[in-house]
Amino acid sequence: MDRRLWDQIERVERRHWWFRGRRELVTSLLRSRLPDGARVLDIGCGTGFVLERLLEHFDAWGLEPDASVRARASARAAARIRPGSTDDHSAVEHGSFDALLLLDVLEHLDDDAKGLRATLPLLRPAGVVLVTVPAMPWLWSSHDVLNEHRRRYTRSALRRLAESAGLAPILLSYANARLFPLALVHRAALRTLGRRTDSELEVPPGPVNELFTRIFAGEARGAKRGYPAGLSLVALLEPRP
Repeated sequence: MDRRLWDQIERVERRHWWFRGRRELVTSLLRSRLPDGARVLDIGCGTGFVLERLLEHFDAWGLEPDASVRARASARAAARIRPGSTDDHSAVEHGSFDALLLLDVLEHLDDDAKGLRATLPLLRPAGVVLVTVPAMPWLWSSHDVLNEHRRRYTRSALRRLAESAGLAPILLSYANARLFPLALVHRAALRTLGRRTDSELEVPPGPVNELFTRIFAGEARGAKRGYPAGLSLVALLEPRP
């Protein structure tokens, strides 16, 4: 992604409700499946913001291909980040992870099926894969262009992608679902005002930001049942027998 976008992300990541809420949602879902101390790998971990949280419970590691992005990591996260990507994992040991994370990674790949399949040799036999991607192709906007997305997904499309890689869903749900109606109104308002939707990186006022963080972070239980719509999709996958 463009360096200017990473500058924006770094500026708001530790405060913005979306980054904080997603981090808590991911951590909750992993903790519901894995024991503390399990070995997990965040592929395409960026600045290591999620990795820092995972380290509180897991033997967590990260792969990030961009050296300039790795340099933005905190000291704690940087010690656990290695150069690598979906198709380059020479810096870590195959067959040694209980969970792989692909958090808003697959939508950047020209061949998402190939990228997902390429990571599977890293898993232990009973391992799981946790994926998040942007949802609803009809929501495509300037935000997707700025982030260099190739696609947005429906639930059925993500299921087909998982199955093509030999994975079966343990959980497959829309996410960022409770705020979905409000997000639609917000995007419509931006269009009416002629503003680009990449203004979504702006941090809302403090109380609103905290409320949105709690709402998004608290979706783990509902995701297990499955939300019918949302701005994102989350899937917890396991290899088919």
